[in-house]
Amino acid sequence: MRFKAFWMALSLLPLSCLADIKVDLADYIAQASEPKRAEISTKLPPIVEQFGKSLGCSFSMDPRNIIPYQLEGKSVFLAVYELDVGCSGTPTATRPLMAILRQSPGGDYFIDADYSMPKQSSTELPKHISSLFIRNDDLWYQGLTFKAADASCCPTLDVTGRIALENGVWKEHQRMPLERIPSTVTP
Repeated sequence: MRFKAFWMALSLLPLSCLADIKVDLADYIAQASEPKRAEISTKLPPIVEQFGKSLGCSFSMDPRNIIPYQLEGKSVFLAVYELDVGCSGTPTATRPLMAILRQSPGGDYFIDADYSMPKQSSTELPKHISSLFIRNDDLWYQGLTFKAADASCCPTLDVTGRIALENGVWKEHQRMPLERIPSTVTP
């Protein structure tokens, strides 16, 4: 009898109250124990590396550049890595590429190719992205691009900018020299 009364009381709650309950992957990771964070930080980089090496040569990535991200309302991980897609072997051929990692129902992580192919990362991104971060719900980066006097291998201008997925392509929407960052958007 008590169970029936409880069930009836629960059924009177508006569904909108229950709809507000969600599990956010970023919150989960932030609250996760240190062993869980360590597990994630060791599992994901090899997946990105294997994917990158299947597409090109001279793969490099800082494992700290895999961050929790919201994509179309879903919690995923976003990674940035550098790759020479055509395997030309020249120092100027590497460029930053973005990859989305999702978790399967079984708990394994995989690259979502719908958002992670080289053609989906704009060639207008800076030569090197040293860090990704979220600021005011936008995706930002810090990196290096070329000054007029720089050699073609070695960008030296510190920049920051905002990146967004637009029509299936990761594009830069704002770039500024690092020393001129407004105080409201510094990482």
